[in-house]
Amino acid sequence: MSEDSRPDRPPADLEIVGRLRAAEARWQRKAHSETSTTGDLETEELRNHEPEEPDRGQTYRNVRRMWQFRARLADAFRRQPS
Repeated sequence: MSEDSRPDRPPADLEIVGRLRAAEARWQRKAHSETSTTGDLETEELRNHEPEEPDRGQTYRNVRRMWQFRARLADAFRRQPS
């Protein structure tokens, strides 16, 4: 998920990447997260050894998760003098 792997899209003005690794993970309750954005953006999440909706109390081993947020600023903001 780098610029080199996706040459068909323009470069992002803003990119945030988060990664998580755990030998063991167990959810005591359902996870709740929310992201609200506007504009030209992309988000992508990859999971290894963990389903999209983890079961409560289930232990997952060798869990890995990567989340990426990419955005392009509006042309009006890009052209403003600093």
